[in-house]
Amino acid sequence: MAKARILLVEDEGIVALEIKNRLLKMGYEIAETVSRGEDAYEAAQKTFPDLILMDIKLKGEVDGIEAAVRVRGKLDIPVIFLTAYSSDELRDRALKTCPSGYIIKPFKETELNILIKLALQKHVKEKKLMEMADQLHDSVQLSRADLAEADKRLKDQVEQGKQRELVIERNYEIQKIISKVLRASLEPITIKEHLQRTLEMILSVSWLALEKKGSIFLTAEGEQELEMVAEQGLGGHLTEACARVPFGYCLCGRAALTRKLIFADCIDDRHDVRFDGMSPHGHYCVPIIYEDKVQGVVNMYVRHGHKRDERTDDFLHAVADALAGIIERRRVQRRLRYMALYDNLTGIPNRTMFFDRLGQSIALAKRNNRMLALLYLDLDKFKRINDTLGHDAGDELLKETARRLTSCLRESDTAARMGGDEFTVILTEVTNEKDAAAVAGKIIETLQAPVELKGYLCPIGTSIGISIYPTSATEAGALIKKADMAMYAAKTSGRGNYQFYSGEEVTFGLLVDYAVKFVMFNGGEWDHNKWLDLLLDLQRRGFELSDADMTSIGLVLESLKPLRNSAIGNQNAMSLLNLSATVFIQNNSGVWNNRQWMDFRRDLAASGVNLNDETAYMVSCFLESLKELYCSFQNAEA
Repeated sequence: MAKARILLVEDEGIVALEIKNRLLKMGYEIAETVSRGEDAYEAAQKTFPDLILMDIKLKGEVDGIEAAVRVRGKLDIPVIFLTAYSSDELRDRALKTCPSGYIIKPFKETELNILIKLALQKHVKEKKLMEMADQLHDSVQLSRADLAEADKRLKDQVEQGKQRELVIERNYEIQKIISKVLRASLEPITIKEHLQRTLEMILSVSWLALEKKGSIFLTAEGEQELEMVAEQGLGGHLTEACARVPFGYCLCGRAALTRKLIFADCIDDRHDVRFDGMSPHGHYCVPIIYEDKVQGVVNMYVRHGHKRDERTDDFLHAVADALAGIIERRRVQRRLRYMALYDNLTGIPNRTMFFDRLGQSIALAKRNNRMLALLYLDLDKFKRINDTLGHDAGDELLKETARRLTSCLRESDTAARMGGDEFTVILTEVTNEKDAAAVAGKIIETLQAPVELKGYLCPIGTSIGISIYPTSATEAGALIKKADMAMYAAKTSGRGNYQFYSGEEVTFGLLVDYAVKFVMFNGGEWDHNKWLDLLLDLQRRGFELSDADMTSIGLVLESLKPLRNSAIGNQNAMSLLNLSATVFIQNNSGVWNNRQWMDFRRDLAASGVNLNDETAYMVSCFLESLKELYCSFQNAEA
């Protein structure tokens, strides 16, 4: 990993040299050192460092705050203020520039190092969030463009229809029917309802020599087959025989295959559908075509021996053209709705639909005074399969998981993919926790069966967390969070099981206990990834951590490092020290005097933990860091 490059702005040469040496010792690279605020922007623009350490009081007309304003105004570089001055007026001016940190000289090397790392991490996360926002914006714009293009095509189709209407203006009723068809398309009705209404409009035209019966077909999605979606005046034999018509079969299928109007004045050899007692008749079969794509067929009956006329041809073509644009727009809208609400890979509801259904389910449960269960699960061995067999195998595994998951549920329940290998299930109308446990057990059993991927039988499993409305929580966000916490508990207890949310209380003592266990478990050494894992673990256990909390936790961990490696660094002594220190901080509200400190040492000695001068200093540093964490935690609780 490349070293972070830092621009140092400090007008005191000796101080600048000392800070530079400290930074180099900490593993950073110095992009440049300048002493005047006027030179800060030019140096930042020239070297473009990862971070700027800026002294506030500088020689010259431009101080560090004004220099930071110039830099942040044009360059996306985080700034940390260094100053030996801490007046309210100076601090308020500095904070208005939204710095990434503020530290008072003299400072500890550890404090500066943590502050720099947090600033760099925060800056990277902000850039990623901006990139995600840009991608989301592009996706939304693309979706809007698709819909706008469909609307444009519909308008073009309407315009073409109007031109055709001008050619046949000898009949004003044609224009009325087309207008009614288009207006109906804007109403909140289904495409089947719209086509049924259109069919009725066509048959109501008095001058058309049509029988009072007919039908409209739509092309089945992805198939060379027509499906009857609207009909009037047809008997049971015809609706059954013509429910689905392959392209090329009978008159309607031939119209779809040839993309041309088919006319018959009688029952001839092209009539593949026949039955005893069929009355003599003829047909107009008009294909509905949009950009060379056959979307359906309008099928109208005429009396036996009817003579084909141009006016009827033009009218039915006009209706078919109008329907083509309407059907295409409906399909685009349906596709966009599907993309917005369903997971593109697995076909089950995505996060958006999940949150909508969860809100509806909670409202229904509240109105009917019923329970509901929320299951949060992920796959126990997904990453291993993804890494060894590739992402395509991982995708197949996710699709198979979705299929198995939905097979375990009722129609009233909802399975959704939250992202990655995480899924959720909403169980409605559960009567008790046993119902949820039974479904969770069934899911675990179903997903335990190996999946064949690329010729390998891959064992897989899942861990499930369960929260219950209203006992666990009454709000959607809280239910999700608590189900996620329960899932994490299931994972830590051995995987392949389910856990209900237990309601573990979030306390200062519990937070310190996790920090001590983290240091002991890692032998006093950890990297950035383990630090992030700790923060994620704490959040999943219900701790709402501010930036100040995370900084304070980092200081606690640093103060525990030397203790872990000292003479009292064994498990029993550290556990006792943790408990005693937590009680000491809480009882004294983070403030103590020398007498209380000596009493604390005597209590430890009485418990078997004797502190020499070296370990006593380490413990005092630990208490000081706990004091900072306690104050931060109390402020967050307030």
